[in-house]
Amino acid sequence: MWKRISSVVAIAWLLLSPAAGQDKRNGPVTVPMILDHNRILVDAGIQRKDGSWRKARLWVDTGNPEFMLTEELAKDLGFDLSSQKKNADGIALPIEVPPPAGLRIGGMTLDVTGVKTYARSY
Repeated sequence: MWKRISSVVAIAWLLLSPAAGQDKRNGPVTVPMILDHNRILVDAGIQRKDGSWRKARLWVDTGNPEFMLTEELAKDLGFDLSSQKKNADGIALPIEVPPPAGLRIGGMTLDVTGVKTYARSY
């Protein structure tokens, strides 16, 4: 079952970059979108470190070139967030993690190699 909306990931440029628009095996794909409070959300599959896949709902944030993971999603993908620090107000600061092992939207594989990826508690 889909994780609740708190498992949102920001993936702005991934959907807009030239490499993302074509998959040599499948070609371009069309997927349904959800419009929630003027945010575009799409369903995807994200690969864990162990090679298994999980479903996630992604927020297509066209103003953010980075990949942001919620704490719940990052932990499920196998990332250790124990070194995450908090600011003076007690708000968790983002921690850089490696990009997910794989990302698929509508059966199309997206290359996330070298994408700045962060996780944080909300």
